[in-house]
Amino acid sequence: MKVLSIVFVIALIGSALAKEYPDYVVCPGGLVHKTCVHELPEDLIEIRHREHNGHILVTKGGDIHVPECKYEKVVPHGSGWEAWTQYTNTSGISTMVSSWVVPPAPKVKDGQTIFYWNGVEPSDNTAVLQPVLQYGASAAGGADHWAIASWYVSNSGSFFTKLIPAVPGDTILGVLNHMHNGTWNVTGVNTKSGKHVSLIYNAVQEYTMAFEVLEQYYISKCGQYPNNGYITFSDIGIWSQNQYIKNPTWQAMTQSPTNCKEHAVIVNPET
Repeated sequence: MKVLSIVFVIALIGSALAKEYPDYVVCPGGLVHKTCVHELPEDLIEIRHREHNGHILVTKGGDIHVPECKYEKVVPHGSGWEAWTQYTNTSGISTMVSSWVVPPAPKVKDGQTIFYWNGVEPSDNTAVLQPVLQYGASAAGGADHWAIASWYVSNSGSFFTKLIPAVPGDTILGVLNHMHNGTWNVTGVNTKSGKHVSLIYNAVQEYTMAFEVLEQYYISKCGQYPNNGYITFSDIGIWSQNQYIKNPTWQAMTQSPTNCKEHAVIVNPET
């Protein structure tokens, strides 16, 4: 397992966007039109994608049809990612596990949204499955505090679970597991409180890319980040076709230009 450390970063995706696009909301994956983002019902069984015809939410109370999103994202894929690591396995990823500790709250509170997450994507980057720790507001809600939700964000529609609270010092466990029936189980756990949020997505694509990401929106100064200066993803495990990958080749990536000496590093590839 690998330990990765991501040093805080900054990009000027500022309040001008919010004023220019008032009908768009923040998601871990970009600014998405508010009609294309949906809270999942608590009796959800699974999300099913219908090509060019939206999604079906299978619930205990019956099926709910969610139409295809007709709006493009304002912020393209990855534009809000500031530092991250990525790993690709063309045979497909079947399980990903990571943990990270909730950092201190930022000293400067000025409408920013920060996301820390581990997740998987198909090779065409049209969707992402992710348990997410957030600070600030997003389409899922939230404010100037930490919270966790599980997300499925795609070009055709985006979905989130309810938020559950987290506080500095809590350990978050993110687990993504591709089941034998073809569904993905995406779970975020606050290991201190024992609370968790999960969604199940019936995948129509192979998910071949794994990520550990720091993503942000509406930050204009470095003080809007937690002042400890880093986030560490640890106890990372990757499986492909249910076989543990002993030494995955991670790439450390940083958005350009840099403004707060941001970068991602592999701290210890042997643990």
